[in-house]
Amino acid sequence: MKRRQRRSITPILVLALGVLLVIYGREYYQELRTGQRPLALPVRIPPQEAPLLAARRVGILVGHEGSDSGAICADGLSEVDVTRVIAQTLAQLLQETGTDIVLLAEYDARLEGFQADALVAVHADSCIDRSGFKVARWTDSPNPARDDLLVACIVQAYLERTGLPLDVTTVTENMTMYYAFRRIAPTTAAAIVETGYLGGDRTFLTEQPHLSALGIAEGLICFFQMSTSTPPNQTPEP
Repeated sequence: MKRRQRRSITPILVLALGVLLVIYGREYYQELRTGQRPLALPVRIPPQEAPLLAARRVGILVGHEGSDSGAICADGLSEVDVTRVIAQTLAQLLQETGTDIVLLAEYDARLEGFQADALVAVHADSCIDRSGFKVARWTDSPNPARDDLLVACIVQAYLERTGLPLDVTTVTENMTMYYAFRRIAPTTAAAIVETGYLGGDRTFLTEQPHLSALGIAEGLICFFQMSTSTPPNQTPEP
């Protein structure tokens, strides 16, 4: 009789934990969006990865920050609202491992000749009813094999962490010719991430930004691991 009770309670506990995670994610989003002090992160980078990240410098470009709002939905939700939260969460995740983080605004003067182990530009897509994310590097990259590796690692990690589909059919010239790629130092690996659609992925982007940030962070971990062990001109399969 007791065993039956335990079995019936388990699904209820799982559901309750799921509800708490959604509520927690929404509160975390609101805290960051309104400029209040962030809550403790609901996710963490495993401690064993810290030594790999501690010696790294990473630039995180907050899409549209300090410039404009980016895409704006009918109810007022703007792209920069979403990119700011994801970028700040990503920064906090990486800083906890000792990574040297530089948060950059759109058209930040520090982008000129910016040197780091990697630069990730965080954006979100339009308000249309479509779902998916995409990642791209500069078409004229001075080191395409290196940047292809970064793209492949982020794609793989983001797929696994978020469950969002990869939307390769809508990669635009605005991504592959993103202005920041031309400004940074050629030694800096770089990629732009469209984290999801403000329309079809709205709930995910606003209620679970920590998963989006963690997916990018795990992509960076993969990149740093693979870049020290992958022969030139070879990249992992996404």
